[in-house]
Amino acid sequence: CGDGAFLAAAVERLALEGDHAEGWAARVEGWEIHPGAVRDARARLAAHLVGRGWGAGPAEGAAARVIVEGDFLDPGPEARPGGRYTVCA
Repeated sequence: CGDGAFLAAAVERLALEGDHAEGWAARVEGWEIHPGAVRDARARLAAHLVGRGWGAGPAEGAAARVIVEGDFLDPGPEARPGGRYTVCA
C-alpha cells in the first residue's frame, strides 16, 4: 500500500457514517511490508479521516485496523477474516 495515497483515494469514494470503521473497514484493506511506509500510510489515512470530521483517536484506530503490516503473500488472504478479496490493486 506504500504511503497510503491510493488507499486514501479509495476510502474517499466510500460513504462513511460517523467516526467508526465497522462497516467500511471490512471492505478496504492495505498491506505494506516496510514499517516506515506503514507509519506513513496510517498517518495519511488518519489525516484523511480527520479531514472528513472524524476524531483523531477513532481515525488512528481505523487506520491501524485497515493497514496491515506484513507481506500480503505470507500468510496470504485466506488467513485473514473474510478470507477473500473481490478486487486487488
